[in-house]
Amino acid sequence: MNFIIEYWLQTAFGLLVIFAGYLYRQVKRYRSRLKTMESALIILLKRTIIDLYENVKLQDTITVNDKEKINQLYHEYEKFECCGIIQDLMANLEKKKIE
Repeated sequence: MNFIIEYWLQTAFGLLVIFAGYLYRQVKRYRSRLKTMESALIILLKRTIIDLYENVKLQDTITVNDKEKINQLYHEYEKFECCGIIQDLMANLEKKKIE
């Protein structure tokens, strides 16, 4: 009985520590990938909003379809708690008349 307690308990504890380290590395890697994907999504949303804005900025009016697309993208962009130039673009778009 002493043999089991002395050696198997140490082995089980060692395996538990190894498994915990493995899980920690996997979670760390997953969080890094998630952060990278979030950054890429923010960049894509921002770029798409700017491209759509560039298409309509020279006109005095904006189509309902374009306005709806931009608003949907902006609401998704807002969920990432981003701000800056996109808010200024949205303010400019609000001034345009809808066709």
